[in-house]
Amino acid sequence: MGRFAALAEVCCPACGSVALVSRYRRIDIGLSEACNLSCLMCRRPQEKEALSTEYVLSLLREAASIGVRTVSFSGGEPFIHPGIRTILRAALDLALDVELVTNGTLVRVEDIALLERLKCVTVSIDGPRAEHDHIRGRLGAWDRTMRTVEWLAASRTTWGTNTVIQRLNASVLYDTWRGIRDHGRPSYVGFTHVEVVPETAHLLIPREGLAAAREQVIRIWEDCAKEYIHFNDGRLVADNFDVFADKARRYRPAQGCPIPQVFLGITAYGFFPCWHQGRHIEADSLIAALRDPLCEDIIREGLQRRCVGCNAANYSWNEEWVDGVLESHQRGDYEQGVVHLSQSERDAGKIRAGRRTLPILERAAREHR
Repeated sequence: MGRFAALAEVCCPACGSVALVSRYRRIDIGLSEACNLSCLMCRRPQEKEALSTEYVLSLLREAASIGVRTVSFSGGEPFIHPGIRTILRAALDLALDVELVTNGTLVRVEDIALLERLKCVTVSIDGPRAEHDHIRGRLGAWDRTMRTVEWLAASRTTWGTNTVIQRLNASVLYDTWRGIRDHGRPSYVGFTHVEVVPETAHLLIPREGLAAAREQVIRIWEDCAKEYIHFNDGRLVADNFDVFADKARRYRPAQGCPIPQVFLGITAYGFFPCWHQGRHIEADSLIAALRDPLCEDIIREGLQRRCVGCNAANYSWNEEWVDGVLESHQRGDYEQGVVHLSQSERDAGKIRAGRRTLPILERAAREHR
């Protein structure tokens, strides 16, 4: 397989048949842009675009056939999708490792038996009750989410939480953790710096608040260590808190970015070898997308460090990406300034008038699938 190729044909030495293989081991499928909450930091579009159940099932079969091992489902809110339960069962039947991210408000008690079969379920929690409901834009969201947390805690589900660190909750991060712990013992806990584009830059923690926020995160990490609860993203939000909190600096991993050739995002808008480069592939199938010359070009752009640069910390699971960003930081190799992530919006200098848009998109979604 060539350095920039997304897909290769391999001949079986035993039978002579040809199989397709890929470097991709992980895909994230955004089932729908629709959500029942209105989170203040969300950059998803307001359109209610969704993938059909039949199309998602075909994606899963293709993914399994080329060697993908892990599929995560997100949104929007995945439990809004009418086929979510059928889709989860199908992914399990294909022996895929299945991960799910949810706000927890639409889970039913009868769903727990299915969720117990997944690799993990991550529930988004952004503060104690008052702060969480404010950030999520819906009174009562905290109570509904905590009901789900209690169901998960009483089950055999591998579950955890993620909290987006931002100005609105920076002073209550430890209280957020204690609120979670009061309702159950998670398998893992994550705290992630808010992603920013110009219209969300006001959510960054003021410089004078960074030290206090970091101290709270370290207390949470220490609590987790005592209880043998896995703390996600320790290198990002504890050891290197200030590096990844400063979204005005856009880094490219020092030796080139590996993400576009190992992780693929899929939504109704198309296929995204990188969420942040501002380009995506429109195709009718996964294999067609990976064969598209644009896929190879996006991979090349990342590896050759020609992309806009990350002002996010989405890829903490990839040590090569983390190491590369930290090396760039040590070199002082970064670009200054929060920017829109799609080229068209950077050229226009503003978001489309009158509505929120997904910064990674260049074109509107097609009616398809």
